[in-house]
Amino acid sequence: MAGKPLVLMVSSRSDRSSINDGAGGQMKLRRVRQALKRELEAETFLGGRLVEVWINEEEVGDHDQTAWDECVRQAQDCDLFVTLYDGSAGWSVAGGSVGICQAEFDAAFGVAPGKVKVIRLPGAKIKSGPDKNRDTRFLDALLAANRFEVPVDGGWSELRNRFMNSVREQVLKLAREGIRETRRSGGNVGQALDWSRMTFTDRSAAIGETIASALADRAGRRIAANGGRLVAATLDDTEMLFACHGAPRPLSTAAGREAVGQPFLLDHALVDDAEPGLAGPVHLIGCPKGVTDTQAVTLLGFPEFTVVEGSFGVYASDVVQKIQLCLLANCADPGSTRNAVERLVEWLTRSRELPIMAERAASRRRIIDAIRAEQRPITRAVGNGAKTGK
Repeated sequence: MAGKPLVLMVSSRSDRSSINDGAGGQMKLRRVRQALKRELEAETFLGGRLVEVWINEEEVGDHDQTAWDECVRQAQDCDLFVTLYDGSAGWSVAGGSVGICQAEFDAAFGVAPGKVKVIRLPGAKIKSGPDKNRDTRFLDALLAANRFEVPVDGGWSELRNRFMNSVREQVLKLAREGIRETRRSGGNVGQALDWSRMTFTDRSAAIGETIASALADRAGRRIAANGGRLVAATLDDTEMLFACHGAPRPLSTAAGREAVGQPFLLDHALVDDAEPGLAGPVHLIGCPKGVTDTQAVTLLGFPEFTVVEGSFGVYASDVVQKIQLCLLANCADPGSTRNAVERLVEWLTRSRELPIMAERAASRRRIIDAIRAEQRPITRAVGNGAKTGK
């Protein structure tokens, strides 16, 4: 079933003002609104009408309370709202103090300010007469809302172009907002929902396991240590050791940071189960939300570092101890996690960073081997003799 078109309401005084029609004549605003409605509804997008236009000339009758209520309801319910302002607040019911144009504007703006546009017509001004106070209140409402974005100085041709551009901008704005909402709700269905139901420990393990699996499927082999989340991957003809982790919560939260810690502090233990001479490790940390360079530097904890941001997340390296971290962003489910790994490998290849990463990884392995060599029994003095501590 096809979705309903967006509803655009065009509001203006219809029986007082006119605009140059470009052919030596004048068009009443009633005709202007009818012409805009016909032209806009004739436009299609991929074979279907995207917008339908509501104008009171074709929908309501006499200027009575029933017509007033219907116009206000339409202003509240419509998806897009455009006022053609000529200085008049429009008709009112039984000598009321508010004109229908202001009532429609207030109703639309009160529900969703972002859907409202005001086009100021040429010569728009408040005129002397019995409606002056009402018209002044309408102008005050427009000025307070700061809605005079679209002035028109010419005739029908300029008004038509400004109107169509405004509608296009509004439709695109709604589309972008809808996309943001879709992204925002991405974690409440499917595998993302399954991951969100997990405990912190299980979610962390699932993210790390998926990263390890993606890397192994692409260019490597699993190593049994660390729960199988060590991978020896060959990238750019160099085999490196990658340690895969998962942050169960965003790194902007204490829970996320504490779960990850500083995993490189245990590198000397990790390489116990890796082949001698295997470069690394390089740490890959999957994060369920976005990541920042500040978070990467905080994890490193050193002042001398290199940080690069990309579509995959953040890559950081310590230039002294040769520690390397890759924070993979938006790892909310298996698919997005695997995609983050692919984007990382693509960036490493395209940027020619792989040889540099491999060189740092080889240096890191030499540093770790030196640390392991120092992990031997320590002799401490006791009284006049000596004793080997364990």
